[in-house]
Amino acid sequence: MRIDIRAEAAKFYDTQPDPFSKKDIEFYVSQLPSSDCSVLEIGCGTGRVLLPLSEHCRFIHGIDVSDGMIDVCRQKLAGLQLNKKISIELCDARVFRAKQKFELIIAPFRVFQSIENDEDIGAFFETVRQHLAENGRCILNAFKPWMDEPGVRKEWERMRESRKIWETDVQEGKVICYDRISYVHPTKFICYPTLIYEFRQDGKIIEKSELNTAMRCYPPGEFLKTIEDNGFIIEQKWGGYSGEEYGEGPELVVKFKKR
Repeated sequence: MRIDIRAEAAKFYDTQPDPFSKKDIEFYVSQLPSSDCSVLEIGCGTGRVLLPLSEHCRFIHGIDVSDGMIDVCRQKLAGLQLNKKISIELCDARVFRAKQKFELIIAPFRVFQSIENDEDIGAFFETVRQHLAENGRCILNAFKPWMDEPGVRKEWERMRESRKIWETDVQEGKVICYDRISYVHPTKFICYPTLIYEFRQDGKIIEKSELNTAMRCYPPGEFLKTIEDNGFIIEQKWGGYSGEEYGEGPELVVKFKKR
């Protein structure tokens, strides 16, 4: 039986501060080939990108492996007059297959980094290949490691203890999020963060949930090589959503097409 590791945390996802202050959404809107295009979003989550992007394209289909995230997204869609422009589906990106092709495929907010092993990475890229229109493009992103791998690994070891990363006032209380590194892979450049969400009222913890994930890291050159080795041609690349030079900014954002 498949376990949804994001089920309990899904209700808290939208309380976190916007990770890119909407700059990533503006970026994806700017990359739409036309207002008549169709888009596939892999890892649509609660619809943070999917909903605003739908206002600028003909159709967008979102998939996510988390029941909890999809349920929150469905709640947002309920009552909106967007039923012909948006569809969402509970599905693993590795096995997703549809008859439709898409002019743009995206996987925002580092979705790709949650894939741990090479076999699953290959399956992910096969899904992209199967669903890109002939003139279509895919955009992937990852964060740029802040130093070389030995340095990052030392920093990860210092992050074993929980630390508060944000807090947000909500109706009748406050949500506080902590994180820690629970495990570091001994050979692969992968860490396993744990996010802890606490809902508090008057200083008392009313509800608490944990989310354990994997985060595979890519130096700038390796990220490009991974895409090319899976049979794609790099078209453009950026170092962030404000147009930073690739390898210089905080993010790795790469646009590519089928070979």
